[in-house]
Amino acid sequence: MPHLHREFEESFFVLDGRFTFTVGDEAIVADPGTYILVPRETAHTITAAEGGGRFLTLMVPGGLEEMFFELGELPQNAIRDRAARTAISARYDSIPV
Repeated sequence: MPHLHREFEESFFVLDGRFTFTVGDEAIVADPGTYILVPRETAHTITAAEGGGRFLTLMVPGGLEEMFFELGELPQNAIRDRAARTAISARYDSIPV
């Protein structure tokens, strides 16, 4: 889901798998070892390739841990429910675009 953050920068370090990060108008295919920086107020999305993968996320300044705890409490079938994710994310400076 395309979104941006007004209050923090977000970055990603791909551990395994392959992802496509769309940052602004640029699509970046990211394999393990790739680092992606998303500046404040920049729309971005993440799409995992088939088979999934893992990445490390850094947010500066911090404080978004509660958002991930709330998202983790969603029933497994609800994590793909856009309305449920948007309702939680909106409380934590994750603005859909």
